[in-house]
Amino acid sequence: MTYTTYTNAGPFNPGTSPGISAAFLNAVETMLHAGWFDSAITSNGSGIETALGFIANGAIQPNPTAVTQNGQTSGTASLYQIFTGTIKMAVGVLSNYQNTAAQEMLLPTAFTTTAMFFIGNAVGNSFSFRLATTDQSLRLVGTFGAAASTATTVPQNSMGTVNAGFDRVRIQLSTGATSCSLFVLGV
Repeated sequence: MTYTTYTNAGPFNPGTSPGISAAFLNAVETMLHAGWFDSAITSNGSGIETALGFIANGAIQPNPTAVTQNGQTSGTASLYQIFTGTIKMAVGVLSNYQNTAAQEMLLPTAFTTTAMFFIGNAVGNSFSFRLATTDQSLRLVGTFGAAASTATTVPQNSMGTVNAGFDRVRIQLSTGATSCSLFVLGV
């Protein structure tokens, strides 16, 4: 889209009546028709969309609906996908969660190429990132600066990367009730 350049017609001074100017009004109308005003997008004046524009267009979900699984023994696991555009972010929360068999949570919008993850204090639980029924390859960080190990399941207190797209998070069989968090950011 090409934007029309606007030239100031003022100054306009309080208490004086400016004459009606066809050049001024035509320039304003042209600017509005050229796309400078869209009620779903806000701009900070520099041509950069602000957070309100992303929220209005659905790329940021400030209060997303949780994907929830009840633990078969106790508790709940909830997954919230906050960013759903090109950049995606999901946050998971396990609250006194314990299961007797693996459970999956389908993401509202799949990650398409790669993501990094952080999992904290998941005592007795491990996770995998899956595309349909296939666990995706992971690189786990053991020590900063050292070579990462590869795996398909993520143990407690881990961080690393998922090396391919995925559309669900699988919680493996748990050995005890846990409360923890999961953070995933990627594309």
